[in-house]
Amino acid sequence: MPEPTKFTKGGLAPWQLKRVCSVGSAILELSSTSMLVGRMTGTGSFSERHGFQGAEMEIRIREDAPEEIRAGIVMLGYAAGLGQDSMRAAICEVLLKRPDPNNWSGSNVENEVDGLVDDAPWFKIYDIAERIHAEIARIDYTGTKAD
Repeated sequence: MPEPTKFTKGGLAPWQLKRVCSVGSAILELSSTSMLVGRMTGTGSFSERHGFQGAEMEIRIREDAPEEIRAGIVMLGYAAGLGQDSMRAAICEVLLKRPDPNNWSGSNVENEVDGLVDDAPWFKIYDIAERIHAEIARIDYTGTKAD
């Protein structure tokens, strides 16, 4: 592989420019370029900076939402700034369930969110993910949106 210091137009090395000939190739090339740039600048995650990645795995699960996916969706919602009440409202709306009126404290609402996600059919988990994504898109992280 060429040295990362030989970058040219658009941050791509000459050997990369020759290989970019379709949309699919472009995506792969940009991915490898960002990995090289990450190594050069010290940005990106540890694995990106050092070029580590796991072996490609065969797709074994086609119609399921494993526990890791379910938990990850909830964690991402919280990490993006959605509170327990917002998460519960979004999830209940997708599942067409009424929020438990007896749960009003943060920890109880969080447990309810976890239970709803754990008990939901696999395909509804992806509906929940899309709904949470839509909620996150509404959040003004820059403070520049007008209400």
